[in-house]
Amino acid sequence: DKAMTGAGIDRAGVLALCAGIAGTGIPEANHKMHGELARVFPGVPIKVCTDLDIALAAAGERPAIVLIAGTGSAAVGCGINGEIRRTGGLGPKLGDEGSAGHIGKQAIAAARLHRERTGEEAPLGKQLLAQLEVMDWGELGHGSARMDEAAYPRLFPAVAKAADAGD
Repeated sequence: DKAMTGAGIDRAGVLALCAGIAGTGIPEANHKMHGELARVFPGVPIKVCTDLDIALAAAGERPAIVLIAGTGSAAVGCGINGEIRRTGGLGPKLGDEGSAGHIGKQAIAAARLHRERTGEEAPLGKQLLAQLEVMDWGELGHGSARMDEAAYPRLFPAVAKAADAGD
């Protein structure tokens, strides 16, 4: 709706739609998203692809590489002969090295290890605890509602702040 408003068109003005959406490389997610878009834009030709696919298409001249490093991480490239290779984008359960979620998990491990070895909280540990709004690591035991998978990417600003401070 915001994109259409910004472009000065209404839904009737949409003649075709291509949506590049993270996670739609999974067939079930792609099918579900296609169905939702078809419901909102009945009769409109729709293509659903991943955020990587649409970014690579927008990259222009080949060869090209697109790297996404945010909540998740992935890379895709197109060689001079048109061959496409992709890596990452598997999500937090299978591995998203370099993503904000992965960095958050690594930061917690490093901060807790520092605390165990020295008995003191490192600046990073203090930043993480503050970000999580807890007083100590004991409040984050197994099954803590504060540490679901969505919590890890939210720790990235605390990691960056600690790094900027030299920790």
